[in-house]
Amino acid sequence: MAERTEEHLRLFRDMVTCCYDLTFWAYDSHMNLIHSTSETPKELQFFFAFERERFDALREEMRENKPVVLNNPLGMAWIACFELDPMGELLYTHLMGPAFVEDVTAQNIEAALIQMRLSPASWQSFSALLEKLPVISFPRFLEYGQMMHYCVTEEKCSISEFHYVSAARKSFESSATAHASWAEEQQMLKLMEEGNLDYKRFASGLMDAGILGNSSSTIRQVKNVTIVHTALCTRAAIRGGLSPEIAYTLSDHYINSIEACRVMSDIAEVNDAMQDDFVHRVHRCRTEGGVSPQIQKCCDYIQLNLSRTIPMDELANWAGYSKSHLGKKFRAETGQTIKEYTMTCRIERAKQMLISSKDSVQEICENLGFGSQSYFGEQFRKATGMTPMEYRSKRPE
Repeated sequence: MAERTEEHLRLFRDMVTCCYDLTFWAYDSHMNLIHSTSETPKELQFFFAFERERFDALREEMRENKPVVLNNPLGMAWIACFELDPMGELLYTHLMGPAFVEDVTAQNIEAALIQMRLSPASWQSFSALLEKLPVISFPRFLEYGQMMHYCVTEEKCSISEFHYVSAARKSFESSATAHASWAEEQQMLKLMEEGNLDYKRFASGLMDAGILGNSSSTIRQVKNVTIVHTALCTRAAIRGGLSPEIAYTLSDHYINSIEACRVMSDIAEVNDAMQDDFVHRVHRCRTEGGVSPQIQKCCDYIQLNLSRTIPMDELANWAGYSKSHLGKKFRAETGQTIKEYTMTCRIERAKQMLISSKDSVQEICENLGFGSQSYFGEQFRKATGMTPMEYRSKRPE
């Protein structure tokens, strides 16, 4: 591997191992192991390699050169990053892990070891090995993955750009028990990609159908799965036409909100708000055709800053136009002035928040940059014919 890359990885490994006893691996383009920091690489390699499709999945995922999260039924996780040559061909796969990223009981481990049909000697050896593995929160583990990806590629990436291969996705589900099926999740993501506002009628929802209804699930497990689901929804929204910039900004916001939750019901609320927000934004992208890239960029910027009034100078600089030219072009392409468009976006966002969150009317008013609750109520009634509380009580589709 390149000397510069190895130097970056060495420094990264030294810093991480100050906090956690994580193992790092390097594989060649044919997935032959060429280096490991483990004192027992053969045993740990077994846990990664016992499912042969992992290697095929990694080769498939490396095309987009984004970090890949893998997991097994024991709750052990790895993150893979790819080092490519100038032609885009794979040189090396860099792997970090394993680590436990959620609560794993002795019973869970024993059940998984039984499925592997190990010999008594291997059972004892592997049980002792598992007791030494680090336990890291899932968000922290993903952050380390971001850092490793930067060391290998010198490119920054959002957590939402991570890929979760099918084997990893299913094991995240099985470790938390009773999730919505893989088919249901794919249906949900397809509806999101289409911007289908009736998605709730056709998809049961990842969280509603599964983990939140299981009393044995821990809040950490629920957060982990919701973070993964947010990442998948983010990419579905991008495929549906939402700009990556706004999609990843929203994703980071919702992931931070998930981490701030203290009870299961709050996580479900954030998940519902996230899904609804992405679907409505994709729907607008698909129905508001004929807008130039510069004006779309302005629309995205306005939607990301609904909590404040954006100075015209700032918006004009963002679009690369003079203030007068921007105002004329914006109205010609959208049919609204910038002020009217901003108010439309605020009202639409308020409608989503009234239905999908428990925030008070005052909190929604403040979050969306309205000067006062009375002004918010006046504008909301003008747009919908109802007060905010009437709209919330009727919960229109």
